[in-house]
Amino acid sequence: MPLLPLEHLKALSTRLFVALGATADEARVVAEHLVNSNLAGHDSHGVLRIPQYAKMIEEKRIVPGAPIEVERDTPTMTVLNGHWGFGQFIAKR
Repeated sequence: MPLLPLEHLKALSTRLFVALGATADEARVVAEHLVNSNLAGHDSHGVLRIPQYAKMIEEKRIVPGAPIEVERDTPTMTVLNGHWGFGQFIAKR
């Protein structure tokens, strides 16, 4: 398995998501989450997922640039509708 410097892997992953239609901010957040999953030892949730995400974007099961709406907001919880966007990005917002 090839070893890549951390920043190179983040940058490459970010560029891939931008090429798939994500905004630069979305792409950066998703790439960082995937790379950090690898660093934490959770390889099954890391950059291994990029081809799967690409297929899901192609199939419209993930929608880059989707709006994020607050559907319900209470003192103890918030319900968001991410309109099929990237969960990592929606959660961070």
